[in-house]
Amino acid sequence: MHYQSFSKMKRLSPAELQFHCIAMAPELLYRWTPKSCYEPRQFICQTKLKKVPQSKLKGLRRRYQRMGKIN
Repeated sequence: MHYQSFSKMKRLSPAELQFHCIAMAPELLYRWTPKSCYEPRQFICQTKLKKVPQSKLKGLRRRYQRMGKIN
């Protein structure tokens, strides 16, 4: 997935925007777009970090460093 910028949105009044969220819409090439917060959506949950054993820490750091170079 690559960043494609924000989609063009129509101007809405503050009342209309009061309960709106944003989502990445596949139909807009994964651009951010305003969406109702009450619409059922797929989302990424926040969770506690898992403890990584000391023996696997070096490999994990190396993997994340490689990911940073790709982005």
